[in-house]
Amino acid sequence: MSDRTSSRVKDSILGKNNEASIDDIQADLASLREDLSRLTEEIGSALAAKGASTWRTAKESIKANLDDALAGAESTKDDAVDAVHGVSDAIVGAVEEAIARRPYPALAVAAVLGFFCGMALKK
Repeated sequence: MSDRTSSRVKDSILGKNNEASIDDIQADLASLREDLSRLTEEIGSALAAKGASTWRTAKESIKANLDDALAGAESTKDDAVDAVHGVSDAIVGAVEEAIARRPYPALAVAAVLGFFCGMALKK
């Protein structure tokens, strides 16, 4: 603190005849308390605004990542469903072709498979 500021503070606290009155000190303390209260409120408001902004940014980031993950999962699910449909179509086509070319052996294979499936389900 400079000498000038120090002198001004001293004059404010002690008065002109260098004696501090209790009323002056109490008034200065009340003023200081009010200043600290305002400063605390301003800091709290600034932190709350920053916290709300940070939470909003984090929430938007989480939502975007979740949307991307869900879109990826849907894409993967669609690809898997398409692959299963492709395989099942190929199997059905192969079975139909086998039945058309050789109906009796295909019937015998179906009977044997049916027998074994029935035995497996019976247990």
